[in-house]
Amino acid sequence: MKVLLAFPGSRHRFKHLGDIPPLGIAYVSSSLKLDGHQTAIWDENVPSGRRVPDLASYDVVGISADTIRYRRGMELAAMAKAAGCRVVMGGSHATFMDRETLATGS
Repeated sequence: MKVLLAFPGSRHRFKHLGDIPPLGIAYVSSSLKLDGHQTAIWDENVPSGRRVPDLASYDVVGISADTIRYRRGMELAAMAKAAGCRVVMGGSHATFMDRETLATGS
C-alpha cells in the first residue's frame, strides 16, 4: 500500500515555536515501512513541501494536525478524498476534538 503522511502548513504566527520536524508521522512512516508499505512524508512547512503532491498516486493519506493546522488539514483531507484516497487524521486536535473532526465527514 502507498501511504502519504502529511503535516499541514500554517500561516498562524505561532507556527514556528521552534523548528521541530513532525516526529509523529516519522514514527508512523517507520512502522508502516517495517510492515512492507511504501511511505512518503509531506511537510508543508518547508519550502520544498509547498507544492501539493499527486494525491491520486496514494492509497491512503494520513494527516497530523494540531489546532493551528486543523483547518488546512481538513482542506487536505477533502482534496485527498476527491482524489480517491482513504483519509486518516490524527494529531492533537483530531485526538481531543474527535467528535468535531468526525462530524465533518472528511
